[in-house]
Amino acid sequence: MSDIPSIANFRDFGGLATLDGGRIRKGRLFRSGLLCDVDERGRERLADLDVRLICDMRSDEECRVNPTPPLFHSPRCINLPIEPGKRLADLPLGTPSVSLDERSHRLHVIYVELAEDHAEVYAKYFDELLALETGASLLHCTAGKDRTGFGAAVVQRVLGVSERDVMADYLRTNDTLDFGRFIAPRLKQYYNLDFTPEYAKEVAQARSDFLEAAFEAIDERWESFEAYVEQGLGMTKPRIERLRDLYLD
Repeated sequence: MSDIPSIANFRDFGGLATLDGGRIRKGRLFRSGLLCDVDERGRERLADLDVRLICDMRSDEECRVNPTPPLFHSPRCINLPIEPGKRLADLPLGTPSVSLDERSHRLHVIYVELAEDHAEVYAKYFDELLALETGASLLHCTAGKDRTGFGAAVVQRVLGVSERDVMADYLRTNDTLDFGRFIAPRLKQYYNLDFTPEYAKEVAQARSDFLEAAFEAIDERWESFEAYVEQGLGMTKPRIERLRDLYLD
């Protein structure tokens, strides 16, 4: 379950070993879903964790519908909006007749879109990480699994974590996210669909083929992950070394 139960899918995505013998520092990089339900204990916990930067990847409409409440310690909050699904033809998601395969295909396309169409947004996230010399950051979207999951995976790979360990950490969402509490109500809110927690998980779970599709799209467009990092994200070798100085033990 989430490290902060009132925040969807909240967890540290540090702690992983790197291929060259290092390790991502714990307590510096957090990820989650939306914060609109955070309770007093959750607010206190964010302050205790010294979360000084919150990067919100939700669209303007998502932020309007579920605004982030004021937090006790007043972290810096910036919006890095991505509205996923721009490439998709209209799919009537608000009807029960839409199959699980159709919904899965939508997410597959969204991951390709995240990789190919939104490098400039993730580049801004890296700018923010490089500027945060002390304290912790929190990257989040609505569920904390797609836009956020891809972003966290890219950071881990840039820091030198193996693709296998990045994938395993990405899939932890399926154990951390309370699909009944956080996903089923959003499906009701956005699509007027009443799904059981079990079906909500089937619809919205993290799958290895989604993240694989994103990295395959990177290889096709930029020819390598390293080229994407340099050309798409603007992470030159000195900037990568600086990032590693800040976030690796």
